Amino acid sequence: MAKYLKEQDEKHGHAEQQRLKALSDRVVTAKKESSKLDKALQTREEIEKEKEEKLQKEMKHEDEAKQHALQLQQQHALKARQHNMKVIMTVEEHKEKRAMELQAMKADSDAKMQMAEEKREQELKKIIDTAIKVGQKHPSAPEDKAQ
Repeated sequence: MAKYLKEQDEKHGHAEQQRLKALSDRVVTAKKESSKLDKALQTREEIEKEKEEKLQKEMKHEDEAKQHALQLQQQHALKARQHNMKVIMTVEEHKEKRAMELQAMKADSDAKMQMAEEKREQELKKIIDTAIKVGQKHPSAPEDKAQ
């Protein structure tokens, strides 16, 4: 019976070794699968991270483009306002210049009219003075005609 027990022990030992080997193989397989899953998960996370970074970069680029466009728009608006102010100033200067020219022309015309009026008055006075002198030299002339 000892031999039988010994054989049984050996069988049990051998079966135990087989079970341990099978468990060990399963653990190794599980570790390999777990490693594969970890790598797949890591790869997926890296891909997600790259996608997120790319999206962030695109959004940043888009924001920069919008800012640049807004800046350009503001610069154009400022230039337009400055140009409009220059045009308004030029028009106002032209109006003032034209008004001054008209005023100078009117003053010149008034002065010429005044000079002509004075000259006419002088000529009229000369004529009257001459008429009076001629009337005094010829007393025979009726006084009604002199007046």
